[in-house]
Amino acid sequence: MQPSSPRSPTRYGTGWTGAVDVEPRRRLIRRVPLLEKAMDIRVSGHQLDTGEALRERVSTRLTAMADKYASRLVSAQVTFGKGPHDHGFTCEIVAYAPQGVVLKATDKASAAPAAFEAAAEKVEKQLRRHSRRLKDHHAQQAAELADADGLAYRRSEAGPRGE
Repeated sequence: MQPSSPRSPTRYGTGWTGAVDVEPRRRLIRRVPLLEKAMDIRVSGHQLDTGEALRERVSTRLTAMADKYASRLVSAQVTFGKGPHDHGFTCEIVAYAPQGVVLKATDKASAAPAAFEAAAEKVEKQLRRHSRRLKDHHAQQAAELADADGLAYRRSEAGPRGE
């Protein structure tokens, strides 16, 4: 019996007209576990050019902050701006964490790196407080109380009045 099409390896029509690979294809993309995935950091300047040194500084600081608190930040947007009347710089950081948590901070300084460091300290404080809220501080006390409760009071077999 003839195959249904010249390129099809099957005898009966399956709708597939392409060639079938006998060996499985190798994956060309290396899979990265979710915990080791690098976060997306975008650095932009509003009416100014952000240099490579400033971008590298932002990237290392935000990555170190995320690693310190084990937060697995998803992404961060850092925007630098320069005011029209004052000669200072503004830095706005918006960082996104899992479960819909958004960390925001803005600060002004006479230099762009100083503005970034001040705003990064604010985001770091928010991240520290968020990670502190996620910890269950009462779990150990509850376990100790449950163990002590079982030992402290036992009901006798006889009943409440000794019957």
